[in-house]
Amino acid sequence: MKKYNMKTKILGLLFLVFLTSCYYKITNYPSLVNQGILPVSKEQAYVGANLFLSREMEQSTFLYNFLKKRGAPDAIEIVRRSFNNDRFFLYYYDAKEVYVADPKILKNNRREWIIKGPRIPNWRDLKNIRNVMDTGKKDTPFLIDGKEMYFSSNVNGINRSNIIENDIDSKIVDVSKLPKVPPQRKIVRKKYTPQKKVVKKVSTEVKKTQSVEAPSVDQSGNEDFLKDLEDLTTYKPINLDKMAIAMSKGYARRDNMGNVVHTVKSYTETLQAISFWYTGNEINAVEIEKFNSLEDASNLKIGQNILIPFRMLKNVKQMPN
Repeated sequence: MKKYNMKTKILGLLFLVFLTSCYYKITNYPSLVNQGILPVSKEQAYVGANLFLSREMEQSTFLYNFLKKRGAPDAIEIVRRSFNNDRFFLYYYDAKEVYVADPKILKNNRREWIIKGPRIPNWRDLKNIRNVMDTGKKDTPFLIDGKEMYFSSNVNGINRSNIIENDIDSKIVDVSKLPKVPPQRKIVRKKYTPQKKVVKKVSTEVKKTQSVEAPSVDQSGNEDFLKDLEDLTTYKPINLDKMAIAMSKGYARRDNMGNVVHTVKSYTETLQAISFWYTGNEINAVEIEKFNSLEDASNLKIGQNILIPFRMLKNVKQMPN
């Protein structure tokens, strides 16, 4: 019985070894595998991430031509998967994009990398990239076939309208778990022309009655300022009384600069959900965290005010609890 158990264990191990050998494993700089976000240097071609991409570009013309046209990434991440091919990610921080490189072995045993994307990266990955990436504006050096070559870091001219939000393991935002943003109304706005003030002569008796009775916020019942709140190009500050009316109608509180002031009302609220509700994109949580100088964005407190910059707003209605 013991011999039988030993044989089954040995056969099982051999079967696992056979399965793993069927998939491609990265042998180029294996010490970089599963080490998280690796910044790409804009000063040195002999940094690990630069050397890895240099060796792979020597093997793969697809990868070489892609980086030559798209530009060098700000960071990479090499991932080893047990029962699947290894892959690596190319991160572009300013464009908020991530590309996935999957291997393809050709008949002559030559390796090509198939680039997929662009996709939307996870906001935590963007935060890590911001902390480690080289902020220099220089072109990025690579050592290809013994010669130092420079790839542009410029992302201008890249069409980002075709970004999709499909999942790639845990690297992509799970949009289904975020609150749904109400559809935005399209309002045709007229050019604002200030009206001339008409001075009317009022009798002394009328003045006395007006001094006794407290004037209302807007005696005519005009609520045009509510439509002005939805204008995402310019912002006209309103007084506290009008702001109270707007909040009672479901609008978010605003400061004098037009920024939304969101007050945390539940322990379950996250910065990603707040970002998705007001800006339409979870990854903007990175910029909102920086704008508010938050020390621990993962632990929001009830009553804490979060400012959402006016330039990022897509929705000005209050976020539901």
